[in-house]
Amino acid sequence: MTSKKSFKNKLDINDKPDFLKGFSSYIIIFLIVTIIYAHTIFFNFTYLDDNKLILDNFYFLSDISNILKAFQQDVFINTIDNAYYRPIMNISLMLDAQFSGTSPFFYHLTNILIHLFCVFFVFSFLLKLGYKRFPSFLFSVFFAVHPALCQAVAWIPGRNDSLLTLFILLSFIFFINYMSDRKINNLFIHLLFFAFALFTKETTLISLFLFIFYIRLISLKRVLQRQNISLFLGWIIITYLWFVMRKSALPNPINYSPKDMINSIVSNLPAVFLYIGKTLLPFNLSVLPTLNNNTLIYGYIVVAVSIFLICLSKNINRLYITFGILWFLSFLLPAFIRPDPNLPTAFIEHRMYLPFIGFMIFLLEAANIKNIVFGKNFATFLCISILLLFSLINIFYSYNFKDQITFWENARNHSPQYPLARRNLGAIYYLKGDFDKAKEEYLECVKLNPAEPMVHNNLGLIYMNRGEFKKAEDEFLTELKYNPNYDTAYYNLGLLYLREGRIQQSINLWKKTIDINPYYFDAYEQLAALFYILKDYNQSAFYINQAKKRNGKINPQLLKAMESIKK
Repeated sequence: MTSKKSFKNKLDINDKPDFLKGFSSYIIIFLIVTIIYAHTIFFNFTYLDDNKLILDNFYFLSDISNILKAFQQDVFINTIDNAYYRPIMNISLMLDAQFSGTSPFFYHLTNILIHLFCVFFVFSFLLKLGYKRFPSFLFSVFFAVHPALCQAVAWIPGRNDSLLTLFILLSFIFFINYMSDRKINNLFIHLLFFAFALFTKETTLISLFLFIFYIRLISLKRVLQRQNISLFLGWIIITYLWFVMRKSALPNPINYSPKDMINSIVSNLPAVFLYIGKTLLPFNLSVLPTLNNNTLIYGYIVVAVSIFLICLSKNINRLYITFGILWFLSFLLPAFIRPDPNLPTAFIEHRMYLPFIGFMIFLLEAANIKNIVFGKNFATFLCISILLLFSLINIFYSYNFKDQITFWENARNHSPQYPLARRNLGAIYYLKGDFDKAKEEYLECVKLNPAEPMVHNNLGLIYMNRGEFKKAEDEFLTELKYNPNYDTAYYNLGLLYLREGRIQQSINLWKKTIDINPYYFDAYEQLAALFYILKDYNQSAFYINQAKKRNGKINPQLLKAMESIKK
């Protein structure tokens, strides 16, 4: 073990190949990221959250004046059960919406840019920790091309983890600077990025533990000393503001007791090996992986190989190894907390984006890796070969995110026992007009989980379109039994009753739809059109105006008809 000095600051100048000097490293990283991910800008939406975040909420995102309102609501905006406070995520989508509208082009471009800057700062962070330039560069490229991190780039909502990583890295870099020179500007920038990270995702709170670990065991300073008062006050003030704003924005948060959280983490603990296996053996990749449809053998192999490499190394620094392990587990385990322990959990790959940095720190302590010199040993050739292989795997795998059908067929094929995969593939088949395939997936989904949200509603639509009204009604009512606040089920049941001539029931159901979701514009339009037909023009005008107040669009023919009535 090395002597306890401050975080490594000794760099070997002989470690710098000519092509890595100055800004050359960053130019090479830029070219690599561009080659690996440029094609993803032409991908469509997958319809896993991206449709809700962008298409359903475009009325909100398109108005840049809503930027402060992003801090006042759940990331999905119109939800009954609030779970995700992600204002920075929504602001980033809002900025894209100004250029891209509902086209996915700029959203994908932004994802690539965020990933690019993450790679830049992974490189800077590893150098800041004192690792030599060439191995730091290799591991930054490893991060750039790794196929298990592809989802954070190729899937638009994956940006929440890349944004979090970007802000955590910047916060940590300026934190290290502040601990070294105690300059107020470094403290301010550290706290600024800490705040950005916290308003991106609550997982940021875990970084406080890592900061304290650094102070006490890496920089060998006392935690409770006068020089740290400003630092602690900054953390406390920012965390308190975040807590107050989050509480105000989420009136009906999903609450977990400490016991529930611990039980959830413990029950999902084997997934640690699922994620670890993908770090060095990314051969069982899936857009929506579950434990019961995956093997953990790759994880066991990677753990064994990693420990073997460390054991072969002399002069290892156990503090860095501990720091890397803590980073990996601290940022990964919160993803194991799930609301319903009885349902299968998806261990989505974008969640290993930030933890992956901890694994790299751990691996960099292996002597054969830490002391790589360009062109001087077999390890260099091996690393470059691995990078090329991983790049090819990444490119081929990324096409699973190109559109809805490809995405959800991959999810169904790799996780056939996961109800969500069946449900959403059925929904995509329905949207494509393949109702037989849609029904087949829905019925399989109901076998797996009779209470799966939206499935009975979607079956109801199929039966309604086929004229099987009694079956349709039964499915809509079953949906509302399991999911009593589902606005779309009320709306669709209203359409069914309208076809059957049950006018007043339709009106009541559409009013209920609006009560649940004041931005359900189709319900306003149906009410306005129905009251127009009933010659109740005042009520028709009322619902038209209510929709307009919320920036909703009404059928131009109906508007024209109402104008003629006024004349």
